[in-house]
Amino acid sequence: MDRSGLMCPVLCVRDFNNCPDLIQPSECPAGEQLCDDGACYDSCDNVENPCLCGMSASDFDVLYKACPSYSTSVTVKQYNLSTKQEQIEFACAQTWGLVSRNATFGSDTSVALWATNETATTMWNECPLAAEPKLSFTETVCLAFYGIIGAEVLLYILWHAYKSIRERHAAQMRRVCSQLPKTQVSPSVASDKQYEKGVVQSGPSSIDVPMSDATVSASQLPAGSMLLRGYKNDIAGLFMYGLTLLSTAGWIALLMIIVLDYYGKVKGGVAYGLLANSNDSMSVFIFVWHLAAIWLIAMLACKRRLRNYFRIECSLPQARVVQVEERQEEVIMTEGRQNRLTQLVTKAYNAVVLKFGLNIVAESCATQHIGANQFIEYRCTRYVFIEKAGSFECHAFVLGETHRSLLDCHNGLTSAEADARLTRVGENFIRVYVPSFPVGLLQELFSYTYLYQMMCLFVWFYFNYFKLALVQLCVILISAFIKVFIRLRSERRVKMLAERRNQCRVRRNGVWVDLDTADLVPGDVVAVEANMEVMCDGCVLRGEVVVDESSLTGEAMPVRKLPLKNEAIAYDPQNSASKAYSVYAGTRVLQCTGSSYGSAPTSLDTMVPVDSAEPQTQILVLRTRTATDKGKLIQRILFPIRYSFVLDEQLRVSILALLAYGGVVFGLSIWLMGADRTSWYYGLFVVSQAFPPLLPAALVIGQSVAADRLRRQQIFCIDLPRINLCGKVRLMLFDKTGTLTHSGMQFYSVQEIANTT
Repeated sequence: MDRSGLMCPVLCVRDFNNCPDLIQPSECPAGEQLCDDGACYDSCDNVENPCLCGMSASDFDVLYKACPSYSTSVTVKQYNLSTKQEQIEFACAQTWGLVSRNATFGSDTSVALWATNETATTMWNECPLAAEPKLSFTETVCLAFYGIIGAEVLLYILWHAYKSIRERHAAQMRRVCSQLPKTQVSPSVASDKQYEKGVVQSGPSSIDVPMSDATVSASQLPAGSMLLRGYKNDIAGLFMYGLTLLSTAGWIALLMIIVLDYYGKVKGGVAYGLLANSNDSMSVFIFVWHLAAIWLIAMLACKRRLRNYFRIECSLPQARVVQVEERQEEVIMTEGRQNRLTQLVTKAYNAVVLKFGLNIVAESCATQHIGANQFIEYRCTRYVFIEKAGSFECHAFVLGETHRSLLDCHNGLTSAEADARLTRVGENFIRVYVPSFPVGLLQELFSYTYLYQMMCLFVWFYFNYFKLALVQLCVILISAFIKVFIRLRSERRVKMLAERRNQCRVRRNGVWVDLDTADLVPGDVVAVEANMEVMCDGCVLRGEVVVDESSLTGEAMPVRKLPLKNEAIAYDPQNSASKAYSVYAGTRVLQCTGSSYGSAPTSLDTMVPVDSAEPQTQILVLRTRTATDKGKLIQRILFPIRYSFVLDEQLRVSILALLAYGGVVFGLSIWLMGADRTSWYYGLFVVSQAFPPLLPAALVIGQSVAADRLRRQQIFCIDLPRINLCGKVRLMLFDKTGTLTHSGMQFYSVQEIANTT
């Protein structure tokens, strides 16, 4: 195949008279002279001779001059890439008459090749290529890299050996405990001697778990139990943890330096000023890219346990931090028949999850102290360390099992009893942690999705696709900002719902005092007023109450609550028969018996008895904090259960198919392009088309827009992926109309019916 439009190289001659007629220098105008580059100038002092190729004239045996450039292109017959330069020179020689028109390619053109010792009349101006700088990998930068990596590996080996020695008996210090509370019996139910000993009974809600078993792992835990591991700080571990964080930032910084060196922004404004040449730079980038990806994946996989790895495991009483491990339960909600491929993938997925413990959730809780009592706060519930059991337990108080036994608690508690119970169950106040925007953004970005996007963008930035990469980076960051903003806004709404507190009147030490509702404990007797919000679960001791439970149950009709009867009637707040005597946290009192008092209450400091009559409506506090129905509801909102739908099962099959496709096209790219460095980059480009980095961002933007539309309808969502599942709902069934209607009817309009007769 012929190739046209090719330009001729410069021809060098010993004298301008040797130039072919087609490229003979033209006669210079008056006052100008012909210089060695074949052009006319006023002076030839600063004119560079292209035939010298940047060398000195003394380096040549014969001084050559350049004929003027040939401005017309030539056509090469039977063009071949492997001999293209020789073919172009031959075609030019034929055009200029230096070679016969009948000559064939490969015959002598009588034009010599460029050389410093050449003495022929003519030669081609083919300057030798400058020696390309090469990276010997013994440069100072490389040696520093080897030294840092080697020292870091050695430090990790030494730390692991040191940690193993210090923790050789750690397995015997671990404890397994139940998430369900141990019920502590009130004096009205148990004998005084039992109560003084702090009798703990295993109620029907308890589960039997071993308190100490070195062979039990988190994956073997029974449902509803937790594995507790205590840790204390260590100076060497703190240093290693800081080194790990610094190394994580260092890998990202190193990739950025290599990318900037490609654009000549690192050393002297010269491309590859640090890594010598393109080939070495590509090799170093590929090597560092893989190491950085492995390191960052490891950090993501261990992020919940990383800090405690650089602590020393110890017994629970000595612990500064307790790592709580439990199995993450998953509710399978699949309907319809699954094909064999989906079943096979699901089975393999479950096997991998169990093998590597991917269903284990680990969370670190700092130990706190009130006096001699040590406790932790896990998922808004307090767990107090019990010395006899050697473990942390949460508590619930049984004040009575019949109406009569509950009525015996009408005198309330003393300050000492209230303080003891407050230590056990904690404040009647659910603290919801909402991170600041920078922390929330960091939590969002530190995930596998954003890691994949970042590693793809590094390749695009390096391979001179910086404009495309910059646009995608902006889209990804904007979507992350939007997602974090919406999530934090919804979490603040939950925080406002959970962190509610008021003032109330409580009987303490036989007198009525004003207290913060956060100080309420089981056994307190609280005076009830109209329009007050109930901040605990309890039963009515005296008077009658009408409450609005719509915020808790959705039922719009007010509910009447009656006082307990002085009879041996069984009381169970979960039983429908006992609900007529029970009030619940989160509800509002609409009306009650006797809402006013004769005089102001006393304070805890003065303890002056109230002269006014007893409040006509009183309730007994039975449960507080997360033990209440409202508290459990907030817990379910903050720590939702994982649900697996048919969509999730099919998604795994789709991901595996895309992985297989990406692996095949990556291998084909390497094979078809010659297995060189460039083929690796194009292989990743093809893989990124199978898994577009913008796909997660597009999903986030879609979910964020949907969440904003829901917010306008006063519907708030803190888990945006749940919106996708809601889109699959086709039928919704309500068991009653109270969840949809108001307590009264409102006039809207009149529609006239046309008379058709």
